[in-house]
Amino acid sequence: MAVAPDSAVARVAAERVFVEHHRSLVRLGVLLGASQTGAEDAVAEVFARSWKAIDAGRVRDPVPYLRRSLVNELRRRGRRQLLERAAPPTNGASAGFENESVVRDATVRALSMLSVRQREVLVLRYLEDWSEADTGRLLGISAGSVKRHTYRGLARLREVWRIDD
Repeated sequence: MAVAPDSAVARVAAERVFVEHHRSLVRLGVLLGASQTGAEDAVAEVFARSWKAIDAGRVRDPVPYLRRSLVNELRRRGRRQLLERAAPPTNGASAGFENESVVRDATVRALSMLSVRQREVLVLRYLEDWSEADTGRLLGISAGSVKRHTYRGLARLREVWRIDD
């Protein structure tokens, strides 16, 4: 006989999901184009809207559910316009970085110059190390579309950074 999940146990599991994945979801939000504050706000909103379903045990695997919800939330909020469009680094950009914050800022600036879909695909494929199939499933597009957006996004980044193959 199946027993309904104990609400206290489900609540602890939901809280654990928050504690273990909050930081990586905020990072994903920033890489997708939100400011740090915007990403934190979006993640908080996603957790708040998803909490009841996760707490009740209706979501079998909450992490992919939260990622998908975050992508959708960022789209809804139009976060793309919140990033400053600073000039890309020039002349040996990849060799001249001296610390991680400079690299991170340059990466975020470069990603902000891509279309939303290109940015989503490149972040998930290269920064989150997802397969083409998993990226396509999360974004609701085919693997072929993932390849196309990857190719075009990388071409744009090469333009921005003036990187030769």
